[in-house]
Amino acid sequence: QDVFGNTLLAIPSSNALMAASVIADRTPPSLMSFAVDLNQGLLNLTFSEPVNTTSLNFTSIMLSGGGAAVTLSVGTVIQSTGTVVIVMLSRGDLNNIKLAQQNFFFCTNSFPCGLSLTQYAVTDIAGNNITPVSSVFPTSIIPDTTPPRLESFDAISNSSISGLFTLVLHFSEPVRFTGSTPTVMSLSSSINGTFY
Repeated sequence: QDVFGNTLLAIPSSNALMAASVIADRTPPSLMSFAVDLNQGLLNLTFSEPVNTTSLNFTSIMLSGGGAAVTLSVGTVIQSTGTVVIVMLSRGDLNNIKLAQQNFFFCTNSFPCGLSLTQYAVTDIAGNNITPVSSVFPTSIIPDTTPPRLESFDAISNSSISGLFTLVLHFSEPVRFTGSTPTVMSLSSSINGTFY
């Protein structure tokens, strides 16, 4: 209404008023914060504006700290709500992070890892490249609390020495070798049930 109480004239959609000018979005998005869940293998990214998740280039994202660095290879966007994007890390990338933890002070609450990304990591909806950052520290790090599991094994016979074979164990994630022979593992025959 105007000051005299006259109602504003309606403009129907069939005869919409055209904009006198349109100023395109030329402001690059920026990474505001991130969090890491090493138990579920998730990377939670918060941006300054909505981004085009199909433009995510994981090889332009790196975690580093304590003398170690892991550049991501691939990932899967499992949730995107406006400015927040949740990524499922690949098994290979997650294992590389865990391997780095064995040898370095890396990606823990006491020794957090910084995230860096190049301008090619992602774009906003308008196609603007993100502002590169050299190191953003996480708001939280959830540690890995899931026990490893033995997924399969190979028994390779030693042709030169009768009765000896090499046992190759395949685990769900990197494990720490203590240097001692395991005493809590046994093998059984599927034919007669004999234990070894």
